[in-house]
Amino acid sequence: MQRLNLYKLHVMILLFLVSCSSGPTPPASNLPPSASDLDLLGLTRLCDMMDIIDNRAHKHTFQQAAWGSGKEWYTETSTPVRKRQWLFFNDDKTLVAVVAAYPSGLNLEPYPVLRDTLSQLTPAREFFEDSNSLIQGTQPNTILLYRTGDEKSTTQYLIREGHNHERQLLVAVIVLDPYEQLLDGAQKKFMTQATNMKDSTSSSQSPPTQQTTKFLATQQFARGEIALFESCPGEKPDIAIDAYRQTIQLGLEDTKRLAEAHHRLGLALRNKGQLSEAKLALEESLKIQQYSPRVLNSLGTVLVQLKNPVKAIEFLEKAITLQPNYARARYNLAEAYESVNRSRAIEEYETYLALVANIPEEATRAALAKDRLEKLQ
Repeated sequence: MQRLNLYKLHVMILLFLVSCSSGPTPPASNLPPSASDLDLLGLTRLCDMMDIIDNRAHKHTFQQAAWGSGKEWYTETSTPVRKRQWLFFNDDKTLVAVVAAYPSGLNLEPYPVLRDTLSQLTPAREFFEDSNSLIQGTQPNTILLYRTGDEKSTTQYLIREGHNHERQLLVAVIVLDPYEQLLDGAQKKFMTQATNMKDSTSSSQSPPTQQTTKFLATQQFARGEIALFESCPGEKPDIAIDAYRQTIQLGLEDTKRLAEAHHRLGLALRNKGQLSEAKLALEESLKIQQYSPRVLNSLGTVLVQLKNPVKAIEFLEKAITLQPNYARARYNLAEAYESVNRSRAIEEYETYLALVANIPEEATRAALAKDRLEKLQ
């Protein structure tokens, strides 16, 4: 009897395991491979505040300098390998990027996980360490820039590949996405610390000079992005509003980006509950780029919140005319129609649900749409 009970227990466990394993397979990640066994940050993490890092860094002496409207810290260590490191902080004393350069090159042989990750990536750029050697008839080393990352940050690896295919890491960058355009690992500033480059191959990728209006405006736009979209934990609408206003005041040469700065300002003001000001900011965006479905949708949602569904419908209809499969605009249009045209609201909710049937990110909103649809029918 004891053996029979034990047998039954084993069968039940087996059936349980089979039932668990036969569940739905989780969706594949759309992020690139990023695993690494090379610890570039130590105890430091992006989004850490300056005072926290300062308290931890009692063993290191940082040289401090301005970085546009933010701060740049620099240090050099020799153990376990020689490394030069920069920490970049924005106006709010938040760590937004870390750059490491290895003057002697870092042999990748002891890092099989990182080597496997790099083998799965396609180089974003490729150039020669010393193009003058081509003129002299010798084969220069190749430098490859790889990009990977997660939902909110990007990691760059600059790899030197020699004639014997030995690989060495020269520069690594870990940066919150909006700041990447200001911190390219192939910048001359970093490359000259890791190589003996005799030409300016990498300098073409350098950002504008730190004190130019272009640099400062781009830096403020990035500051607004990480606050608005919570790249670092916590809602920070006041910071986003201040950053986008500074961006607009400084000006951007690219009119599309300037229109987007007004758009983002409108979103930040909406999140703060300042709906009338949000409406004005979104209208400014449309003056620059009048056929943007996203801005038309944002203005429509603000008008719904301002209890003006008729005007909201006008802008939301324009958005879906320009982009018929714009699911979010369909949902907002249905919401606007609820108090104006019941049958159109039902139609738009049904269209929205058809568009998002296989989109996990829309599951919560889809559930709301189904609930509203049931009440309207």
